[in-house]
Amino acid sequence: MKRNLLLLFCLFFLTVNSVSQSLENKTDLPLTSILKRQNDVLVVNELGIFRSELKSKKWKQITVPPKMPQNGRFADQPANSNLIFYNAPFSSCIKKSSNCNSLEFGLYLSSDNGKTWEIASSIKNFDYVFLHPNGKLFAVINAGNFQRQPQIFISEDLGKNWKEISKGFFGSFIQMLVDPDNPNLVMLIGNSIRGYHFQAKDENYEWKAMRSMDWFSRKSEKFKKLDLSRGFSTRTVAYILRATLKNYYQFDFGSQTEICPFFIIPKKENYKFKSNEPKFIQTALKFMVKRNPSDNAKELEIKITDSQNKTSEFWGINMILPDGNRKFSLAKAKQNSNYEVVRVSLNHPYHRKINLDDLGDFSQKGNYQVQLLYDNISLEPTEKDIWLGNFIGEVFTVTIY
Repeated sequence: MKRNLLLLFCLFFLTVNSVSQSLENKTDLPLTSILKRQNDVLVVNELGIFRSELKSKKWKQITVPPKMPQNGRFADQPANSNLIFYNAPFSSCIKKSSNCNSLEFGLYLSSDNGKTWEIASSIKNFDYVFLHPNGKLFAVINAGNFQRQPQIFISEDLGKNWKEISKGFFGSFIQMLVDPDNPNLVMLIGNSIRGYHFQAKDENYEWKAMRSMDWFSRKSEKFKKLDLSRGFSTRTVAYILRATLKNYYQFDFGSQTEICPFFIIPKKENYKFKSNEPKFIQTALKFMVKRNPSDNAKELEIKITDSQNKTSEFWGINMILPDGNRKFSLAKAKQNSNYEVVRVSLNHPYHRKINLDDLGDFSQKGNYQVQLLYDNISLEPTEKDIWLGNFIGEVFTVTIY
């Protein structure tokens, strides 16, 4: 009898432990798509689709139809939309998978927070889907395919019928967003040796291209209202922080599946200077990754570069001036720039004093919204393990009086 009870106890313990490990494995898997809305967030990992209300911060796996693929991506869509578009093209079918023939690929739609799903479009090769706030749906074929010309489509009935609107677009597709000059239309961002912004004058969508550098520098009243954003790129993927169910609420992922784990943090949110005085500020490059106190592993550390004489080659600036115009200057570091290697860890941020006058023109009186940029991506260092990339810091205010 005692032996049977012992066997039952061991079986129960192993079952509970197995379930616990299964749940733990789910929370550590990287998220491949995130849709953050006003009250909830939906995510995808290789095990399926999960939903969490922002208040509760608790994840629950969504039950989907048996034939619905579970490794697709959500459409880019407004945070206040009651609709959820989920794109599962045939290209998302995992190679050598035995169940691809049993799945129904296409564009799915849910209007009840993921409780039920229907096929919005049976087109199986959309790579990117965008829902405009006015309810019109856009899709791109060959997005991210540098060997084939992208095709852009529009639907005015939530995916039932489509019309191609590719005329005038060239190069590779990068992004689609609401046109700040005409909010009832969309704008495309593409690349053909250099970056281009594509806009249309009306809903016939005959695209007109403008070099991105020229587009950013023009004086558009509506463009002045765009927010400053924070992003990064890197040649050293080891330090990218990828979103999981476990860490999503610990960091500001929003709808991004990965973020840079370290940022430029100004010492103060607001600085004031007289127009004729030097504009020095204190800033720090800090790790945003928290470590488990019980983790005895070696402290996470990166190596970056900075100029030996603390000049501004590795630094740039992005700002909105008091008159609303936007100005930016890139870092000027070259492959042969003189630099020193700086170590940055969680407990040892890199503190840097910067003269803003070296980076931008602060001759106007009034309030500036400012971001610092760091960039060493063009270097070819001889040292090992140096982080190479660029990123943009937090926004702060500079007042000139």
